[in-house]
Amino acid sequence: LDGLIASLREKIQVQDQKLKALAAELPSLKAAIKDIEQRMNYTRVRQSGTSLADDKLMLLQGWAPADNQREISDYLELKAVYFDVADPTPDDEVPIKFKNNKFARLFEPIAELYMLPKYNEIDLTPYFAPFYMVFFGLSLGDVGYGLFLFTAATLAKILQKSKLSTSMKAILSLVQVLGASTMVTGLLTGGFFGFALYDLDWPIVQALKEKAFFDNNRMFMLSLVLGVVQVLFGMCMKVFNRIKQQGFKYSLSTVGWIVLLVSFIVAALLPNALPMFGTVHLIVLIPAALLIYFYNSPDKNPFLNLGIGLWDTYNMATGLLGDVLSYVRLFALGLSGGILASVFNSLAAGMSPDNAIAKPIVYVLIFLIGHAINIFMNTLGAIVHPVRLTFVEFYKNSEFEGGGKKYSPFRK
Repeated sequence: LDGLIASLREKIQVQDQKLKALAAELPSLKAAIKDIEQRMNYTRVRQSGTSLADDKLMLLQGWAPADNQREISDYLELKAVYFDVADPTPDDEVPIKFKNNKFARLFEPIAELYMLPKYNEIDLTPYFAPFYMVFFGLSLGDVGYGLFLFTAATLAKILQKSKLSTSMKAILSLVQVLGASTMVTGLLTGGFFGFALYDLDWPIVQALKEKAFFDNNRMFMLSLVLGVVQVLFGMCMKVFNRIKQQGFKYSLSTVGWIVLLVSFIVAALLPNALPMFGTVHLIVLIPAALLIYFYNSPDKNPFLNLGIGLWDTYNMATGLLGDVLSYVRLFALGLSGGILASVFNSLAAGMSPDNAIAKPIVYVLIFLIGHAINIFMNTLGAIVHPVRLTFVEFYKNSEFEGGGKKYSPFRK
């Protein structure tokens, strides 16, 4: 047996030496791969060009960001290349390059999961980013879980700073933002790794409870309110999209719907200020109804517009109700995660033996394993369900079409 162990150790050492030798060649392999990719790109560009004057000239056509026009023009002039610059036409399929601020840029990988916007469409990334951040926090809904995500991402950025790629740093920054959001929104329910934070009889905790605590009924209502806000905001984005793509008159029907819905919400919440179907309310409703029923397709005749408006009313009434109710999942996810966390705590306490040495060991093991499972499952749900709300409810009400192609520059 000793001889077999010695033989296996010797084989392991040989394999380790081979791995180290291969690792030493890794930088040169990466450089070779990059060189091959550059040659492939160069060949692809040459093949896409048009040869002229008996192959003495080559005509190339491509896209470049307007911000880089001066830089590219200077380079082509330096190389004595004749070139012409033109703005894209409506029929051109222009590639897409995001142009967002530092915060919204973190959410671009989420936007790319669905489809890129067309060139003449509004990029919705900066507009869904704040909603997604809040929705993730509500879905996870535990201060301790948020603290864990934030701390883990922060330590990874600090300890692996030199080894992380730019894209991985951006992902870790996104995790930090989502973890911070979870810590803040978790204060609404007061959950901390399944324990009730507001059961602590500390003055500062009780003062925070009076300001921030939401019971289940209030959390349910908060989910619906957020749904109404995002759906209406999506309809506003639809207005801007139509103005940008087709012109102002094509947005008037949607403007009518927004005015109508907001007027009903205000009348329901503030009946003294705006009595339902009172004189002031009717003054608001009549123009909104005219826009909805007679201006939904400006190029068609009024009778056809009326029919389309009635059909839109049916779709809007049923669709909006379903859209808003979809946001209840935010409340349900947070509630279920909190219950599971509490169950794992109860299991850890109930299954621990009375032995003074074994009890804390068993308790800690069950606690760590249980919460690790719960964090994984709930984080997965907190990622997927806000994505679903974004791509279905928000994108639909924004009239997002998508289908854009990502800008991929030809460069070394």
